[in-house]
Amino acid sequence: GWLSDAELQAKEEAEARKKKKKGKKGKAKEEKAKEAPKPPPSTRGS
Repeated sequence: GWLSDAELQAKEEAEARKKKKKGKKGKAKEEKAKEAPKPPPSTRGS
């Protein structure tokens, strides 16, 4: 089965986050920016 766009995006973001684990300060800034337009809880798995 195909993942929905939201699920696919969440998966890509999770993998990008794993790769970017080095810069913690930059990551914190990104997390805050991402918090605003976050997907509904139902699509947020993790």
